[in-house]
Amino acid sequence: MTEKGNLRLADGRHLVELLETGDIPDVEDGDYRRTLRSADELPLLSWLVAVALEAGVLRRYRGRLVAVARWAEVGPTDALDRLVDAAVELGLADHNAPDIPGLAPVLDLLDDGGPGRLLAELLEWRAAGKPTPVEELEELLCEGSHQVFPRAHPLQETMVHSWARRHVERLAALGVLTVRDVAYETDEWEFTEAEGGLAELTPAGVAVAVRLAEELGITVLAQPDPATASAAGIVELVGRVPLEQWQADVAVWVQHRDGQLAAQQLVATLSDPAQPGFVVLTMLTELEQLVGEHARPAVETLLEGPHDGFAVGWLINVGALTPEDVGQERMVASGVDTLAVTLEVGGPEELVALFGGEPADQIALLEQLWRVERPGTQPILEAVGAHHPDRAVAKTARKCLLRHRSRVANNRSSPRSS
Repeated sequence: MTEKGNLRLADGRHLVELLETGDIPDVEDGDYRRTLRSADELPLLSWLVAVALEAGVLRRYRGRLVAVARWAEVGPTDALDRLVDAAVELGLADHNAPDIPGLAPVLDLLDDGGPGRLLAELLEWRAAGKPTPVEELEELLCEGSHQVFPRAHPLQETMVHSWARRHVERLAALGVLTVRDVAYETDEWEFTEAEGGLAELTPAGVAVAVRLAEELGITVLAQPDPATASAAGIVELVGRVPLEQWQADVAVWVQHRDGQLAAQQLVATLSDPAQPGFVVLTMLTELEQLVGEHARPAVETLLEGPHDGFAVGWLINVGALTPEDVGQERMVASGVDTLAVTLEVGGPEELVALFGGEPADQIALLEQLWRVERPGTQPILEAVGAHHPDRAVAKTARKCLLRHRSRVANNRSSPRSS
């Protein structure tokens, strides 16, 4: 090595070719010549050496760069973790980046939180079964930098895009992700610029991505093996993975269990008052197809519980109950629960569309609905009052909203008899 501790030029040129780093050691084009003066001018090679030194793969010894014998004893998982941690500690953008006034804090921000944020985004796209456009990752870090530094420097956006791509390239160099379909443009001075591309986590990179994302405080949902998962673990995935994927997973889960036991375990997870209505309704919609005749007795255990409305609606649909068995008040409460899920998932437009029938019938329903003390009653009345195209129906909904609020307030303030 040189007196400054850098690679000698001859070694640098050799390693650029051997490791295929893409660094350009020398340029000669007509009258233009650029001759390498220091191995520091080889950015990727210099970064790889710095990472290897930081991670303990290499060390300097008597003016030479030598391998550390103990590194051969490090397992592959620990080795990758140490290399990534070393790279993040050094900074993925460029450990020799020029000090541009106003941009140094932006670069520090990206190097501190950028890797975890990028990897969390890659995990989200992976869960959806899609590769991530590199330009989306660039925009993600660009938006984040503008939130913290709205006017750091006129070159901020250009530099952040460049640094974000450097993050992606160096995570790929570490084996954490792969990048494909990149377009390269080379100018007259032989400088190459990358554009576009799709990034995906490698199998080894998934665990690294989870760890770095969680270090930033980003909660990562682990998708269990459907054959061995708990019922709660399967139900927890509702709405968090694509519906088709969840349907396939829950089908595999049921296949590995006795039908009656599977029905009981799945429905037991729905008895929790904190279980979102969307999750309960989705699970009940699939249940009969999954467990057949075992569905009905399992659903009956939900009656009189916190999700009685969904159980009533399901049992009426399969012919196990009739409206006369249930009573008008309970029927309306069941309808409120279903309408609340429609509003949550589809918004006011879907709710109004489901709120069908003649205006007179809708007004009659509203006159019953406002008396139901359910969490979804107030949002439903608010949405119908604000979005229903029929003025009379909308006006009735607003009046019913006032009555409902008054009823709830009075019931909360009235003393309860023991």
